[in-house]
Amino acid sequence: MPTLVPTVTAMPEEKLLPIDEEHFTSEVFRKRIAKEYDLNKDGYLSETERAEVKKIDINYYEWEFSGECLDGFEYFPNLEGLGVSQGEKVIVRNHPSLLWIGGEEGLLGTLTVENCPKLKRLSFYSIPIDDLTISGDTTAELLFSYNSGAHHMTLEATVAVSFEDDEYLNYFYKDADGNLIPMGYDLEKYVFNDFTEWTGLGEVRAPLGAEEINDFLTGNVVDCFSFGITKMPEGTADNAGNQGYQVIVDQGWGYPSMTFEVYAENAPAEADFFVRPAEVQRVEVLKYSPKRGTVAKVKWRLEIGYRGAEKEIILTQTERNHYVLMIPDGTVKGYNTRKNLEESNEWNFR
Repeated sequence: MPTLVPTVTAMPEEKLLPIDEEHFTSEVFRKRIAKEYDLNKDGYLSETERAEVKKIDINYYEWEFSGECLDGFEYFPNLEGLGVSQGEKVIVRNHPSLLWIGGEEGLLGTLTVENCPKLKRLSFYSIPIDDLTISGDTTAELLFSYNSGAHHMTLEATVAVSFEDDEYLNYFYKDADGNLIPMGYDLEKYVFNDFTEWTGLGEVRAPLGAEEINDFLTGNVVDCFSFGITKMPEGTADNAGNQGYQVIVDQGWGYPSMTFEVYAENAPAEADFFVRPAEVQRVEVLKYSPKRGTVAKVKWRLEIGYRGAEKEIILTQTERNHYVLMIPDGTVKGYNTRKNLEESNEWNFR
């Protein structure tokens, strides 16, 4: 009877990746890789060893990474999370599975993110970045919170930029000619002493023209005001003998009413009173996407006045916030409140 000899199928030999400068520039990072991911300590990473790595963390207190060039993350094909809070240069390119990049309470020099198709979120807490570039096949939300931001930012991908802390929102200031200039952050509180430069944003426009201002406020903010006029007791008059009238201004939207006195020869009508925009005081960028546009919070200064027989009288000035979506094709949409904006489909755009 013939003897059966079992057939042994040879397992395919795994490709080995040297832990060397060609694949990982930083010597400090190579030591970390050899210690934590080279399980058999042979100086190479096998496909199995690399596939096991799902998350890499470089913490704010690991100062040995502060002057390093950190790269080679693409050699960990199943990496989903990258926390990096120290580094002179961080390069993340052509990663097939990375979902999240973030850092906290550290300091980054240059961060380059390119062609990371599954990346959903970049979030930084209390960590300034000198130069941030996001490009290629990448669609993600970029969130800065508490003293975080980028001194120079190049966005050549689909990125929605959000600023969580109102004190550190990107905003615009007016130059001597009345132009709106994008300013980095509150310079007294922010670590850098220069304006943020924006590259790749195109023209970030704000509604400044008189026609645009009136279009936004008419039917929204201005029409929320109403005026109640009551004749004051007989004998209540100014030096010219004009009768006194009490005017109660209802501001609407839960704002407290205001009371004024006006004097006129004839009883004023509600149509004699007006509310009009005086200027845009500040524009805060809440979100930005190169393809979808800019969501901004606009702070208006409004004038409340009375058109008397001889001249206009400004009774007071007040402020209102208004939220606008400015689309690259020139379309501008307005929202009375942040709640209205958040309930729209535009707020969470990417």
